[in-house]
Amino acid sequence: MDMLLNALTLKGYSAMSLILRQTLEETSIPYAVNPNTTFTIFCPPDEAFLALKYTHPPVTLLQYHAVPLKLDKKSIELSFQLGSKLDTLLPGYPLLVTRPPNGGHVFINEVRITEWDVYRDNRFIIHGVEDFFDPALQTVIKEMRKLDPNGVDLMLCRSTYGVEYEVQNDAPETLSGVRFDREIGIPFTKRIMGLQLR
Repeated sequence: MDMLLNALTLKGYSAMSLILRQTLEETSIPYAVNPNTTFTIFCPPDEAFLALKYTHPPVTLLQYHAVPLKLDKKSIELSFQLGSKLDTLLPGYPLLVTRPPNGGHVFINEVRITEWDVYRDNRFIIHGVEDFFDPALQTVIKEMRKLDPNGVDLMLCRSTYGVEYEVQNDAPETLSGVRFDREIGIPFTKRIMGLQLR
């Protein structure tokens, strides 16, 4: 375990190294799963922790960044397509491949994988990602699918055909409505749809 944590620290993932050390010491994750399982952990850089609203991310957020599968670069590039789901250690919250490689960068939950194999052994594979994954992406995608009258998968349409949609704030005067306009709803929806903010 020390080799893994030291490798993360040396490569600019010090915050995640400290949190993983504490989390793994305090919980049975990932040892509650088959002892022969290889875990892939997607690790945000130190800068992502500065923007985080928690001083210490909850264990559930860390579980959302861990997949009980051996996912090296080659297996992701060869086996996963747009919309592929990756089950995480947070039950009921899979990650989604939102942009497959196709000769470029891979995006999971609209977050780019920035560094492959930050660390790798028989038990763990660590890949660097540009930010934390947002579990709320699942809710937005489900809502988008409800809006589609023809049953077409809007996630798949986005990259090939484009999608027209409308986001409406029914309470713009309230504190929640202001927050929705500025940071949660409209900007987040436009970001996952790949549109520029106006």
